[in-house]
Amino acid sequence: MERLAERPKAEPKAASSLTQARRFGASSREAGPAAPARGPAGPLPRQKGFSQIPLDPPSPGAREQRAYSGSTATNAEEEGLFIGAPPSESDTATSSETETSGSEPSVAPSEREESDPRAYKGPTAVAPTITSKTAKAAPSGAKADRSKVGVGESVTFTGSAPGTWSASSGAAKGASPTKKGAKKAASSATFAWTAPAVTTATSATITLKVSGLPDANKKLTVVPPNKISMKNSGSHSAQVGAGGACMLTEVTFAPLAVNLGAMRWLEEPGPATSVSGYFSRFTAATLAHKPNTHFALVNDKNVMEAGPKNAPNDHIAAHTLPSPYKTGAFEWVIENQYILDGEAKSKGRRFAKTTQRYEMDGAGNLTITKAGATT
Repeated sequence: MERLAERPKAEPKAASSLTQARRFGASSREAGPAAPARGPAGPLPRQKGFSQIPLDPPSPGAREQRAYSGSTATNAEEEGLFIGAPPSESDTATSSETETSGSEPSVAPSEREESDPRAYKGPTAVAPTITSKTAKAAPSGAKADRSKVGVGESVTFTGSAPGTWSASSGAAKGASPTKKGAKKAASSATFAWTAPAVTTATSATITLKVSGLPDANKKLTVVPPNKISMKNSGSHSAQVGAGGACMLTEVTFAPLAVNLGAMRWLEEPGPATSVSGYFSRFTAATLAHKPNTHFALVNDKNVMEAGPKNAPNDHIAAHTLPSPYKTGAFEWVIENQYILDGEAKSKGRRFAKTTQRYEMDGAGNLTITKAGATT
């Protein structure tokens, strides 16, 4: 330090253009750029901003700092602007804080792409679409593209692009609804499908696979018959004698929001129950329920229709009963079955119960009721 102090003073230099600009309030553009400071090995790097440039007069050791750094500044103000001076501890801390708070953390390119929603990831493949149309209307007037279908209903699906079709249940057109392995079809823009036989509402998924695109899925609910209702539509009145009654009923199967025209209906035989009064005189075999042993046809209005082995109505009667009369009653609680067209009788599935009741009064008047219908 003593050796440095003995050096002759350099002639005072004019303040730098940057210093003059700051002194008189001129902008850096008006004053022109300041000459870059030089060190022993050439120009020194600029600091990142003016926030770290000290503008106050240097401390008493500024001349020593100047000698250390190679500065050629000759006055206190110019020395304060000298960028090459060694930073103090406070300056270092400030710089570190500024860099930490003012810059983003280092992130690997792959991580940045995943986290940045603005990153371009290329076009997104869009799955094809599927529309559906039932072959027959529902009695309620529900639309043909409904999401609920009846057992055995035929539905045609159309894809926005051709592809390979499959179904989680049911069958492709022409295949048995109960045959395993018959749930797929060759590549096509359409797929004809038959709903399976079920005993409870069951979901079925139709899938369309198109090369290079996500799979398209369409879900339907397959609904079985779940209720029987009847209304009196006539009588064999000429055959009705003392103590007798008769009615012919129109039989309707619910739900009406689906088409059940592919089903057939059968009543199971069974014993009489709740026997009392007048009817106690008859044997169990006499009072037992003995229905038609053949499945009856059902039309597209979900109503029983005439078939090769069944009449168009349910015949409910006891045409005549012997006197003496007194009050009494009995009933049949009937199990009902259905099959789909083409199925064997052994495939019958239970789906609802109906009650057929007979009541006699003391005057010999018989009343029969069944599923909402009355003689």
